[in-house]
Amino acid sequence: MIKTGQAWAGLFVTLDATGAASAADSTPAGVLYVDGTSNAATVTITGSNPYKFAVTLPTLTAGQRVDMYITATIDTIATAGIVASAQADTVLVSDIVGADSDTLETLSDEIAAIDTSGIVSDVWSYKIRTLTNESLSTTIPAPGDPISIYRSATNYLSFTNLGVMTDQTKLWMTFKSNNDLSDSLATMQIDLTGLLVLNGSSSLPDGITLTDASITVDDAEVGSMTVRIDQVVADKLPTIEAYPIYFDIKQLKDGDVNLLYQGETYIFATSTQTIS
Repeated sequence: MIKTGQAWAGLFVTLDATGAASAADSTPAGVLYVDGTSNAATVTITGSNPYKFAVTLPTLTAGQRVDMYITATIDTIATAGIVASAQADTVLVSDIVGADSDTLETLSDEIAAIDTSGIVSDVWSYKIRTLTNESLSTTIPAPGDPISIYRSATNYLSFTNLGVMTDQTKLWMTFKSNNDLSDSLATMQIDLTGLLVLNGSSSLPDGITLTDASITVDDAEVGSMTVRIDQVVADKLPTIEAYPIYFDIKQLKDGDVNLLYQGETYIFATSTQTIS
């Protein structure tokens, strides 16, 4: 947990294309993201592989998600990634440890006065980024957990609170076994027009069309979208149960490429394969 005004810091390493530790060509750069939107807070990078990031957090509200996004050039290859994530609260446990009895009594009274009558009915509208992976039945992983794609089934991936998506001109969701691969070699890439790349090829297999995968923006103001992956596309994906592949969601807006989300995906085989 983190809070407003906290000095937030951590370590990260840079790797070359082989996965070996390799210092960046120059000092990496960091950007603080709050609920998927870049923040103007100054990020300081020091050290030399491992590097240390440090930032004084801006004003935060309880439940907001904070990510540290790092860009670096390694052996002339530009790379980027989320190196740390945390969730904001208004008061940390360390703030009340050792507090005097009057302070604790006041805090106890405030907690007792909280109206919890509407929590159960309103839990689905709580302002926290969630991932929902739907395929026949629905699985709701905790924020930041990997998502799952199932073969021999139609998959719906729903994302909320990604950040403002109004006036964006392009939107992509890309899956790769290695983030250093070019987009043309992606395991799967989808944009607002449909399926662009499947298993490292823009030439789609027989029986699969552009519209067999899609992205629908459900609410651009809060950043909600649904990704549909048809069964015929899921059946072409490699089964990857032991280790994840990576995905991100990016948009082009006002000439800037915004990273809205980044995470991991597992692809699972299922038992029933013939459906008619």
